Amino acid sequence: MAGTGEVVTMQEEEQSERKEEEIQNKNPWPNLEELFVFKRQQGNNVIMKCKMCLPSKTELSAYKTSTSNLRKHVVMADAEVEQGAGSRQHSSDEEDYFSAMKSRK
Repeated sequence: MAGTGEVVTMQEEEQSERKEEEIQNKNPWPNLEELFVFKRQQGNNVIMKCKMCLPSKTELSAYKTSTSNLRKHVVMADAEVEQGAGSRQHSSDEEDYFSAMKSRK
């Protein structure tokens, strides 16, 4: 952003917009790539696709600073499989989620 007396060229403005777009289109949680595919960012929400739910196209929304919705999905999906309600292959996915989060630190 230009301050008083500064001139911003169109090229500088376009570069700034491209950088902002690149940041918005970057996966904020690369450590969870084993379980989720980054789709896009919409405002303050990150849209992820669950790999465990394939072939179903389950997309989840999580606030950009919190993975709690993703964690809850993994926990609930594991509970469904244990009860025989689902056909997903979630063998140790809950453990995978927590180990991925630990490796992030």
